[in-house]
Amino acid sequence: MPKIKSKSWGQYAIHRFGEYLVTAELCRRGFSATPFAGNLPHIDIMAMDEDGSFIPVQVKTIKQNSSWQFDVRNFVDVQFDGNRQILKSPKDPPYPNLICVLVRRGEVY
Repeated sequence: MPKIKSKSWGQYAIHRFGEYLVTAELCRRGFSATPFAGNLPHIDIMAMDEDGSFIPVQVKTIKQNSSWQFDVRNFVDVQFDGNRQILKSPKDPPYPNLICVLVRRGEVY
């Protein structure tokens, strides 16, 4: 089994669960979609619509009662003045058409 960096096996499995779930749903809705093995920054799935346009998709998956892990510094220039947080201008997105899908996994029985 390949070594998994910076995530426990449980976190890795939850992340992959969300990616496969979203990939299956995209295919069910008529898109061609394939997940990546974590080797593309910001992109978990690449989908293609009926016109042949590519759509990059990022998936964030959490267990029930967990919190979303987003870092505002990925979206906005943030500066600090002592304890005061100052939000400056928005950053350009890494991929202009990137779609982010949030998945919350319920209890598994």
